[in-house]
Amino acid sequence: MNKTLFPQIRINGENYRLMTTELSSVPVEVIGEMIADLSDSANEIKDAINLMFWKI
Repeated sequence: MNKTLFPQIRINGENYRLMTTELSSVPVEVIGEMIADLSDSANEIKDAINLMFWKI
């Protein structure tokens, strides 16, 4: 598993892998309540998106 493409994130004390390749857009109406602030993982998430789209 590519750890850059699938960065580890922490939500409510549990570790998860962000499935970057499964990102999609959805209407705001289908989004539920916010359960976590992932701003501490912003750089890792941006790196994953850059790797997926631009291979950098």
